[in-house]
Amino acid sequence: MIAYVNRLQALEEEKVVWPSMREMLHVGLKIPTLIHLRDITLEKKEPCLSFQVLRDFPLHFSQNVFVKRGYSDCSLHAIDFQTPEKQQEFRKMWNETEQLYGNLPKPLQPRWFSMPYMESLPHLGEIRCYMIGGVFSHLIWTVLDPKTGDLQYTSLDEVTPLEDLV
Repeated sequence: MIAYVNRLQALEEEKVVWPSMREMLHVGLKIPTLIHLRDITLEKKEPCLSFQVLRDFPLHFSQNVFVKRGYSDCSLHAIDFQTPEKQQEFRKMWNETEQLYGNLPKPLQPRWFSMPYMESLPHLGEIRCYMIGGVFSHLIWTVLDPKTGDLQYTSLDEVTPLEDLV
């Protein structure tokens, strides 16, 4: 991973890369985005989803939480603790994360975070909003097919703002 980062930095010295590596790494972390979204909802006095950054591997597991890792897509590196096998799977993912990213500087290492468990969350996927020059361009909804493990892509024309759902 460090070799990749070094090559990308060398490329950025020669050519314009957009988004820059710094921007990609920042967004991929997920925690800064969650903090930003939480701050917006608090400022607007709207309810917000709680989350907690996991600094160490948990000693106890609760069926009431769901964990997700930064630098992850869709339902990858996302797990609930509804069965003991899921706890073992999480231990494996935690160790793999340490092996793959442990040599990166601390601010660039992916972090795990927990949030309240919602049965539908693993099946919702992710909506990506693409902006060009600060102007909305398009939306893509990606969902992991549980049978094949493949990503399914759907182009969206619009989304309903949260305030319109209440």
